[in-house]
Amino acid sequence: MRTVSDGFECGSAGLSRRGLLRAAGLTVAAGCLGSIVGCSLSPAGGRQPLRPLASFRTSWLSDPFSLGSYSYLPVGATPDDRAALGIPVSDQLFFAGEATDAAHPSTVNGAKASGLAAADVITKLAAGGGQRMAVIGAGIAGAAAAKALADAGFQVIVLEGRDRVGGRTATLTSPEWPVPLDLGASWVHDITASDLLQLVRVAGVDTAPFDYDDVRLRREDSSADINTRGMSTDAAQETSIAWAEEQDADVSYADALRESDALDEVEVGRAGLSAAEVLDLSLTTDVENEYGASAGQLSAWWGQEEGSDGDDHLVLGGYQRVVEGLLNGIDVRLNSRITRVAYGSTGIDIFVADGSSLNVDRVIVTVPLGVLKAGSVTFDPPLPGGHTQAIERLGMGVLEKLWLRFDTPFWAGDPAQFMVAAGSRAWSEWVNLHPFIGEPLLMGLVGGETAAGLSQLSDQDVLADALAALDAFRA
Repeated sequence: MRTVSDGFECGSAGLSRRGLLRAAGLTVAAGCLGSIVGCSLSPAGGRQPLRPLASFRTSWLSDPFSLGSYSYLPVGATPDDRAALGIPVSDQLFFAGEATDAAHPSTVNGAKASGLAAADVITKLAAGGGQRMAVIGAGIAGAAAAKALADAGFQVIVLEGRDRVGGRTATLTSPEWPVPLDLGASWVHDITASDLLQLVRVAGVDTAPFDYDDVRLRREDSSADINTRGMSTDAAQETSIAWAEEQDADVSYADALRESDALDEVEVGRAGLSAAEVLDLSLTTDVENEYGASAGQLSAWWGQEEGSDGDDHLVLGGYQRVVEGLLNGIDVRLNSRITRVAYGSTGIDIFVADGSSLNVDRVIVTVPLGVLKAGSVTFDPPLPGGHTQAIERLGMGVLEKLWLRFDTPFWAGDPAQFMVAAGSRAWSEWVNLHPFIGEPLLMGLVGGETAAGLSQLSDQDVLADALAALDAFRA
């Protein structure tokens, strides 16, 4: 039976989304990305191919300052690992970031809260001021921590490896795009969980309530909308999780689905899709694109129990301004990639890749989990066992985006999202910005192992796959 303090070792990598269905004895179309000329794809029936005016593809998985998008709980990990990573070391070394926040992990809310929590502990330990503090990383966690420490009267230095602040709240502003593009975080999740929505508005950034049920769903090979009434995988998920909770060791969500025969619980309603196709869609949009991990990687015990429910707002371009506002007036040193942190009786020595170093009294490390897992920053002495085990056990997921700008909408109506079912294309989930900003912009989402596979392909091939998926929504 599961218990948060059991601390099992990580299991095997598990199955991919389509691998899960094959293992269950189901048939699905094989994914294929074809190379094309001119970044467009000729549709059936002799229609003109879709031709975006501009496109932009993210690459968080290969970004050396993130090495992924956000954390998740793989097989063998528990929320205790997040707590362990956030425990101070010798009252000198502190960790913050979304991976350390058990209440709202994998979100901007969680990252911000973790930075404030670390700063609060330091403020109490160093009552009276006079100490020199460093924050490594100028994302939302680092910015929140730095502002709180500065407001408490401490001297604060923020060290950032990139040539900009913001971390994974990254905004692209370009003449090619009518609005700023948020390449990382795009939502304020659970708007009642913190004051984040207010901070976004103070920064002069617009948001809009987002209705996840406002979806146009079609098959890849059809231009007819799918009736989603009665279509659900809720019972299948409950069956699989209940089965997993009776096991003596954690298993992947994929294993739980297969071994519990949860496919029999999938409700197809009036969709005209098979149970396998409905489950496949759910594993794409509700797992890979939500957690940044495949069902074969995600813990059946804990993977889907994190976070909180609440209304979400879509940020309409400019999330990075929140971080810039928090860091206003603070000593931020860009292009300062940290290689080593040494801590002891003489304080903390922080070593930068350019050969410089800095001595401070305390430091908050907010680099992403992916960077910690890669060992890009070393610690002297090595981190305690609880921290190293937490870093090893926690998973770093990936969610990539593809932004497309068109001259005019090629679709009829204006749903908030487009989704493709029963298809072979990777880009099966799209956010439609047109009803929010009046510009024909689409933001494609792809996560987990599917996103990792796409990272090996050219921009041309990725764009071809995306346009092929979108062709189903032509008016």
